[in-house]
Amino acid sequence: MTARRRRRTLAEVVPVTIPSINAYDPVVFPKRGTMNEQRMVAMDNEPFGRFVLDMPDADVVSYPALFSSAEADTLFEALATRIEWARKSIRLYGRTVPIPRLTAWYGDAGATYTYSGITETPLPWTSELLDIRSRVESVAAFEFNSVLLNYYRGGRDSMSWHSDDEPELGRNPVIASVSFGAERKFQFKHRSVPEMRAAVDLTHGSLLLMTGPTQHFWKHQLPKSARAEGSRINLTFRRVGGAIHSALRSAGKPAAGLG
Repeated sequence: MTARRRRRTLAEVVPVTIPSINAYDPVVFPKRGTMNEQRMVAMDNEPFGRFVLDMPDADVVSYPALFSSAEADTLFEALATRIEWARKSIRLYGRTVPIPRLTAWYGDAGATYTYSGITETPLPWTSELLDIRSRVESVAAFEFNSVLLNYYRGGRDSMSWHSDDEPELGRNPVIASVSFGAERKFQFKHRSVPEMRAAVDLTHGSLLLMTGPTQHFWKHQLPKSARAEGSRINLTFRRVGGAIHSALRSAGKPAAGLG
């Protein structure tokens, strides 16, 4: 009787070394088709947790519990009911297609933003958005003047592959992504070497900070999920217009990823 072939674990898969781009040190990634979720370096100097994603040509840091569970519950309910949500449409292959999620744009007066053919004029900040922004800025050491909100009503709502590299965001955009509600998987794909992948679970009350050259070298997406239970609200804080270094805090340390 022939013995069954044993399935290899991830640790037993022979890694491949992929040359880094732009003079970054090379790193070892798992074989094509696997995700780099396991390669996160824990840092213990933050009270809410801090994990650095092991990605070349990028500065990506996850804070899984920037907001407590109680805070996140309260903020989710406030955002779901008080934000002026709208369902926008884009032109795709000659057709007008509704975006598979609800969106809203808030910020300082004049913080106009264009993406996917949509030009957004900001609504004024709400008290909840200002509170969230203050918490995020204390971690990022960076000042934001606007936020794009996305309301994913269930697992069928999604966002396709893209980079946040619009001219209004500056040379090396600082993107702070806050999540409330159902946990969803956030995926990365290298723009020049597509087999280089990474992923992170965006938990209730978490912050994902993308800085430095990340948007130049990586695309990201939030795919549809048959397992997602419940809705999710995501806020991506940005700074649009003007010199990006004018947003640096004067506390003595540069904004994350810009030092």
